[in-house]
Amino acid sequence: MMVQIIKLLALTLIWWSSINVEYAAAATRDTHVINTGCSPINATNPGSFFANVNETFSAERRN
Repeated sequence: MMVQIIKLLALTLIWWSSINVEYAAAATRDTHVINTGCSPINATNPGSFFANVNETFSAERRN
């Protein structure tokens, strides 16, 4: 009986971890994730990223 419980527990953990793999993310220490609403945007250099965003909005305002 105990062996069956351990097998059931092991199978449950394997099944649970396989479901959560789709939510996994890999990053290095130089990677920053910036959350904008519901969309995470990967920016390795946040200063450059925000400068590009500001430039984009400035260009849109000029048009």
